[in-house]
This record gives sequence, structure tokens and C-alpha cells, in this order.
Amino acid sequence: MIYLDNAASTPLLSEIKKFYFDAIERYYANPHAGHALSRECLRLADKARGQILQASKADKNDYTVIFTSGGTEANNLALLGSEFKEGDELITCEAEHPSILNVFKEIEKQPVKIHYIPLDHTGAPDLDILEKTINSKTRLISLTLLHNETGGLLDIDRLSELTYGSGIHVHIDAVQGFGKTPLDIDDWGISSLSFAGHKFHGPNSSGALIVHKKHLPKARIFGGGQQDGLRSGTLDAAAVAALGFSAQFNAKEKTKQSNKIKALNQLCRNKLKELKTQDQNCPVEIISCESASPYILLANFKNMQGAILMRALSSKNIIVGTGSACSADSKQISPALKSLGLNDQNGFGVLRISFAWQNSEDDIKDFINQLQELILNY
Repeated sequence: MIYLDNAASTPLLSEIKKFYFDAIERYYANPHAGHALSRECLRLADKARGQILQASKADKNDYTVIFTSGGTEANNLALLGSEFKEGDELITCEAEHPSILNVFKEIEKQPVKIHYIPLDHTGAPDLDILEKTINSKTRLISLTLLHNETGGLLDIDRLSELTYGSGIHVHIDAVQGFGKTPLDIDDWGISSLSFAGHKFHGPNSSGALIVHKKHLPKARIFGGGQQDGLRSGTLDAAAVAALGFSAQFNAKEKTKQSNKIKALNQLCRNKLKELKTQDQNCPVEIISCESASPYILLANFKNMQGAILMRALSSKNIIVGTGSACSADSKQISPALKSLGLNDQNGFGVLRISFAWQNSEDDIKDFINQLQELILNY
């Protein structure tokens, strides 16, 4: 099988799988039970926190890590755990992930004002408009580091220049970007950052919120008071340990692997431009710009249905996506595509090709050959 839907989820790397399965066999106790084995499980969790903070360059004296069930819960905790008063203003992007946008719909029930900025031409949040939107009433800004459909990269250095020292809670959704793009939370001065293990070869249903101790969220899950009462529930010691190991492993190997991913992306771009229909026209419009993350390549196939192409490729054991896996069943195009000027008439030909460490040049060539055959017979 050729798997090119890594933006939806990545396979466990062999090194991480070995560590994880060993941890499952050894650390099965309830970390909060108080006996020797439970204390060892808690030690693993503390070690994982340290690995995560180190990988993201966050000072352990200023930041802490709250383990969650994944990116969606981490985003919910960061936003719903924040408190607002009447007249406060919040800013996000109209093309954020559903775990951000749907939370803002809930927050809109409060007497606050929410601004939705568009994507710019690179497929990242438009910071020119953000700069004009920030004012003395702005209390929270939530933006995505690496856009899960377009691959657009947030100019986080500029965002930091606009917000550093302002007291604004800046939340970064790094679910797609963690392990793929450099992180420096201390330098950015942000308040919180979310991520999920399954996006960078870690275990499913694992994630965390890295949060500044001045911006600790109100609890949204209540129970036994675990994790200092911020997120109750029994920790899965093995998953937490594997999450920390994955963060450390990716931080160490990222530069070497990123060069490989860049080469695969460029090869795929070049091959897509060579595709022909029966009348010898190229049907492909590449949406992801050259400056986007090399891990994601979004392309639109004119006068075709991306879902049909995806299913046909799947029957040939080639797995790609049609956009965000979290809104794949929608009958409308995504907010991201709308923000880039596409509509329900010309935006359903999209395929999202996303790369990871296990992919090879042969994967790309075989994918393109099968795609060419499908296009000629469409």
C-alpha cells in the first residue's frame, strides 16, 4: 500500500512502536494509585513533560504540559478554559480546524465579539488583516501554525512581534505542525500550544496542551482532580511516555527527514504538472504555494471530483485525502477553500497529498502513474 494521507494520521515509526509496546507491557498500573508501580508511571509522565517542553523550547519554569486525548480536546481546553468578560474581542481565522471554529461558535453565545480573518495567498492566516484587527479590547488570538489543508505556514515571528508583552492570550494550534516545523515557544512568547501524537508518528488518542502558567485554563473535565485538577482522568502512562518519546525523537531527526520530504514534494509537484487529459491539457491546479510546508500538497483537478479520484486510487491501494479528514463527509467545500476563492462549483476536485518519513520516490511515481490512468479514463 502507498499511504499519502499523512496529514490525517501517520503510522507509528518502528522506534516509537518498540518503545510504546514495551511501555504497554510494563507500565499498566493506575498512575494515581500511590504504590511503587504507580509512582513509576507518574515518573514516566513527568519525564514526558520534560521531553515535550524541551522539544518545543518552552521553559519548564514558565510552562506546563496538560495531557489530553488528542488535539481536539487540547484546543477545546485552551479556548473554553479561558474566561472573558462582556465587550472582550477575540480573533481567529475563518479557515481554522473544526475543533477551533466550532468552539468559537460556542463562545459566541457569550457577550463578546469575534473577528474571523481570511487566509492570505500562501494559505496561512492573513496577518496584515490581523494587525488592523487587534485593539485594546483583544483578549485572545487563536491561529493554526501549519494549515492542515493548504500547508500554509503561519508567520509566527511576525505574530510574536504583534502580540509579545501585550497580555493577549495567544493560542497556537500546532496539531499539524508539531514535529514538522521548528518550535520556539519561549522566543514567541505565546500562551498555549496544542498538538496530537498521531500526526507525528506517535500513538493515537494522545495529545497535550502546552500552556503558560499565567494562563492555566479552567477545568472542563471533572473527576478525581488529576493533573493538578486541570484535566481529571486516569493517565495512560504508556501513551503519555510514547508521546514524550515521539516529541524527542522527531526533534532530533526532523532536519534530516525534512530535506527528504522537500524532495518528495518537489517531485510530486513536477509530476502533477505533467498529467494530461485525453485532449492533452493539464487538469491540475496546484493550490499549495511554494513557500508552504513540504508535508502537504493540495491540488485541484478541473472538471473532476476529488472524492471519485480518491476512491478509485484507494481501490488500487493508494491512499490520499480530499482535504481535512475531520470534515470529509461535508457536502460543501471547506472554509479554507472558500477563503482561497473556490466555491461549490469549482472546489470539489481537490486532492490533498501529504507526505511522511516512510514515503519514497517510488511511492510518488507509482501514485502519479495510477492517477494518470484514472484521468485518461475519467
